[in-house]
Amino acid sequence: MNNKIVRSLALVAILCGASRSVSAAPISISFLGEGKVGIVKIQSPSLGPLWTYAGELEWASSGESFYSYCVDVNNWALYTQSVDVRPSPELTVPGVFDAGGKAAWLVNTYAPGIHSSGSGDDAAALQVAIWTALYDSGPTLNSGAFKLLWASPDVWNKANGYLSALFTGGPQLSTATWFDAQPGAGQDQMIPSPVPEPASLLLLTTGLAWAGIRRRSSAS
Repeated sequence: MNNKIVRSLALVAILCGASRSVSAAPISISFLGEGKVGIVKIQSPSLGPLWTYAGELEWASSGESFYSYCVDVNNWALYTQSVDVRPSPELTVPGVFDAGGKAAWLVNTYAPGIHSSGSGDDAAALQVAIWTALYDSGPTLNSGAFKLLWASPDVWNKANGYLSALFTGGPQLSTATWFDAQPGAGQDQMIPSPVPEPASLLLLTTGLAWAGIRRRSSAS
């Protein structure tokens, strides 16, 4: 993740807080294409069975590029979309404990290494694990609201490994930056945060909390 865009997003959040808005100021992001991906067949809670590329998505905003993982399996990524910048704890799914925190842990723990030296199967497996953590209460890939219907053996095994690590000793939780798409304007995304988090990201979270963001009752 480019540090310059993190600083820019922190500034947006602080300015939003100063205006006492109940929502983060929307920004525009442009879809550049896929990064490292693999093909899988999934069961979306809303869209039903579908074949899709899973893995990294590449974006740009205000001239800065970054990559993300999808945290919204029920909508499509648009080439240009309007998003609010939010902290991952605000990402909630009914019936799932700390959905945003679990997704953030997976993104923060594995995405940077995959981006620098991993394979398309690594990225696809991570994406599948993120969707499972978000929409299901346990680590099983082929049951619950979200299901993995087909993937290569490598993707199956790696996704199971990511989920096993997530749930070892109870769910692991973290915080990342979540791009919450405006209704009808695209798909939600999550970008990895450096660990430990830099002051700029802490300012982002503080600014968003100051803005009085409402807790979501479901993923958009």
